[in-house]
Amino acid sequence: MKIPKFTSWLKPILVLSIVCSFALPAMAQNYYPSEVGNMWVLLSTDGAERRTYALEGPETVNGQELILLNIIKETVGTDTVAFDKSWVSIDEDGNQLLHQVAFDRGAFGIAEATYDPPATNFPAALPIGQTWVVVTETVLKLVGAATTTSTLEVVAIEDVETPIGVFKDCVKVEINRKAVTALTVLRENEILWLAPDAGPVKFQDTNGIVFDLESYTLVEPAPEVEPVAEEMPPAEEETEIETPAEPTVEEPSGDGGVGIVPNYYPSEIGNTWVFQSTDGTEQRTYTLEGPADLDGEELITLKISTETLGASEVDIDNYFVSARDGGLVLHRSVTDEGAYGIAEATFDPPVTFFPALLPIGHTWEIVTNTELEIAGPVTSTSTITVVAFEDVETPAGTFEDCVKLEIKAKSVSALIVIRETSYQWLAPDIGPVKYQNNQDIVYELQSYNLVEAPITEEDPTTPVVEEPVVTKTFGFDLTLEPGLNMISVPLMPEEPYTAKSLAEMLEATLVIRLDVSTQNFIAYTTVDEGTGFSIDGGKGYIVNTPTAGTVTFTGTAWDNQPKAADDAPAAPVLSTAKNTWAFVVTSAIQGMETDTSYILVAENLRTGVIATENVTSGVERSSAVWADLINHKSVVAAGDKLEIALYDERGNIVSGPFQRTVSTADIRNAFLNLQLNVGDVRPKDTILAQNYPNPFNPETWIPYQLSTSAEVSIHIHNVAGHLVRTLDLGLKPTGSYMTPSTAAYWDGKNSVGEHVASGVYFYTLQTADFAATRRMVILK
Repeated sequence: MKIPKFTSWLKPILVLSIVCSFALPAMAQNYYPSEVGNMWVLLSTDGAERRTYALEGPETVNGQELILLNIIKETVGTDTVAFDKSWVSIDEDGNQLLHQVAFDRGAFGIAEATYDPPATNFPAALPIGQTWVVVTETVLKLVGAATTTSTLEVVAIEDVETPIGVFKDCVKVEINRKAVTALTVLRENEILWLAPDAGPVKFQDTNGIVFDLESYTLVEPAPEVEPVAEEMPPAEEETEIETPAEPTVEEPSGDGGVGIVPNYYPSEIGNTWVFQSTDGTEQRTYTLEGPADLDGEELITLKISTETLGASEVDIDNYFVSARDGGLVLHRSVTDEGAYGIAEATFDPPVTFFPALLPIGHTWEIVTNTELEIAGPVTSTSTITVVAFEDVETPAGTFEDCVKLEIKAKSVSALIVIRETSYQWLAPDIGPVKYQNNQDIVYELQSYNLVEAPITEEDPTTPVVEEPVVTKTFGFDLTLEPGLNMISVPLMPEEPYTAKSLAEMLEATLVIRLDVSTQNFIAYTTVDEGTGFSIDGGKGYIVNTPTAGTVTFTGTAWDNQPKAADDAPAAPVLSTAKNTWAFVVTSAIQGMETDTSYILVAENLRTGVIATENVTSGVERSSAVWADLINHKSVVAAGDKLEIALYDERGNIVSGPFQRTVSTADIRNAFLNLQLNVGDVRPKDTILAQNYPNPFNPETWIPYQLSTSAEVSIHIHNVAGHLVRTLDLGLKPTGSYMTPSTAAYWDGKNSVGEHVASGVYFYTLQTADFAATRRMVILK
């Protein structure tokens, strides 16, 4: 039995306290200084474009004095300039309100909109998780009425390095924009970084182009605020309000999720791991204690002691867990939240604390409900994903093939919704070795002590081990249930087993194994050519046998396993279930290019669960596997629609997507077989993709895909809206035109064969029922 550690996942108030520590400074600091005359100049990292933010005015709009936020966008070295204008005001709470906009959209004209009542452009307080929405209604040439919904969310607090210096504790705002017209739906994603008391310092547009702050000018605030500062009692009241938040600063911020699979978290009572933060201020000790009695059940206690070095404060958290189905389940947690009191949570029924197997991409959730003195009811949902296997260097040594977990936590209370991301590394046969919290503070293993597992002596006459067991032949009867079975092969045959020979012996339709080195499932089905993988002792395999039966294994003890303590061979691991808790999509793939990698993706449209498999051109058949080894819940059912597609290295679909309905015969076999051909693309939507390269000189390719056959043309305009060139592509069949050999090509010349000047251009894909526009840059 092995014990994990999930401190931050089970301490929602810690997350809440971290956010509150940001929320108060956010109100006290000004993330978008609003004095008229303020100016920020940002330059793209490739030096091709410049964005200037200027606050001008005041201007009178509908009888109200407003500030004009003027964003000037220019292509360096040209006369190409575009303006986006927003008229804003600052309310008594410090919120920046949006009254009116006039955006230059080039060939599409000026987009004008009025907000009545005014919309929130930027709130005064910007804690992590803060979300707001701006809806804009406008009318544009060519596309008509357009509704744009912009969802803004504070996703992080980061330090930002720019050419003029480093800005600490910047708010990172993610902007997801959806524009709907009668012709199309467009989506964009932008990111803006705002520094406290400085304003915008970095911007990333929807094409991934990054703009860094080049220079800025801030006007001193008007002195009329000084009399307020002389009123001492209000100032003292503000100090009293901030005081309760101080203990949250002292809360340990390095809690991390730790999980186990066999050999990833040794669980013997007495095991101890000691961590220290890289700045040397905190020490954390993990100890396995017990057994503890909880409602008549013996559990192991994971005790986590956190101390600030040089101080007397010690924070102790306890987690009560037990082993089940090869993994761990969580029964109860009792955590010390300092000023907020003790947070207690009981999980009935117990929840999966850590699954038995950890393939890359495996994801599970822990939902914790607790109630705290100050915050009241708090619900925390932690989503844990295995994202990589890495070597980790620590003061205690270098550990190879460590599991890297990403923990995304969302905590909801009546006061706020906040989100965190942290990472945890586990070393095989060692346990937790490294943790990185949401503030990027890293904790490394300093020392550890592992207690040796007790030796179980089932028979006191152990000298029988010395008998020549390897030369003795045994027989073993294995009973298989109809459907899926989890087995191990108990004896080593005279002729080594392969996946094919084992399937034939068991009359199975498939055999699945877990590749320990990559943590990926590998499948063999009866439609595969060749013999498949080899079968070894001491390892588990999933087999599907449509009919029940008993199979007799004969052979000797496996020579790759420790010898048994008596003549009887070890019994196989056997787990059966009537439902389809493992399923394979297998495909023979034709037409793959040499030395090219692909990804086979299969999605169950009913459940939304995706299975993937990396494919190389040297492989004739690929299989994507779903398997629920922990709960044995069905991953597929007869009638489910599966969507299957093959992607190339750039993420483009090169075959599919195809939909297949799972039949009862597929359920019986536990696999679905289909043929994929590279180039056979069936797009669900017509789209216009970003040209490449971009910026370019002198030529570029414009990729697109068509959901139906259509007459296709591409129109290229300059920023003034003048038509520069039309590419008549003619009648094109349904398909993907994403590669240089199939995409539309523009040589950078106008309709009379002259090379166009450097600058920003817009290209529009036009069919009878579709139109979409994107931006591109020529840089000479």
